Amino acid sequence: MHISINIGTNEKEMNTEKKKKKLTPEQKEKIKRAVKAGYGKLRVASGRLYSTIEDKIFDGKCFFSELKEEIMDDVAAVRERDPAARSDVEVMLLYSGVHAMLAYRVAHKLYVNKKFLPARAVSQLARFLTGIEIHPGAEIGKRLMIDHGSGVVIGETCIIGKGCRLYQGVTLGALSFSKNDDGTLVKGLPRHPILEDNVTVYAGASILGRITIGK
Repeated sequence: MHISINIGTNEKEMNTEKKKKKLTPEQKEKIKRAVKAGYGKLRVASGRLYSTIEDKIFDGKCFFSELKEEIMDDVAAVRERDPAARSDVEVMLLYSGVHAMLAYRVAHKLYVNKKFLPARAVSQLARFLTGIEIHPGAEIGKRLMIDHGSGVVIGETCIIGKGCRLYQGVTLGALSFSKNDDGTLVKGLPRHPILEDNVTVYAGASILGRITIGK
């Protein structure tokens, strides 16, 4: 008995079958409509989620639109001042100073809405990921650039104006702390520096106590 197997013919038949299974224009159009509909539903659901977060956590304030504007300002500041920055995408994805500022912007909004524990949790996570520690109680203006970033510390009662720039290893800290008669620390007193607009603090500098740097 003789058995012959023609593999080449079978491969051709399989290729022919695959070609036959190509989508028709009508099927492609249906898929496109389904994808658009799904994307539309996702956008609606996202909008509802954002609204719920703004209502429940931020007392109805436009948190996400404000956050987007602030972060884009921070990104633009990096693009303008760093000749190594080639695109907004690169800055958003790869610059630890921008990541730290994004976390700060979120944490600060939580902090001013008296969500102190979540605010500190966000700031400490950012410290772990970036090596930059910014207390959520600090008041920081637009377009702050933290260059390189490692080891930067910004204290709770710091005030930083618009367009400032900090290099790696900068500390904006406090000196001694005031105490009550019973020896406990007095909390809430301004004890960290103030940087006015467009101030640059270079690498390794420590500015301690409630002093003002600027014009």
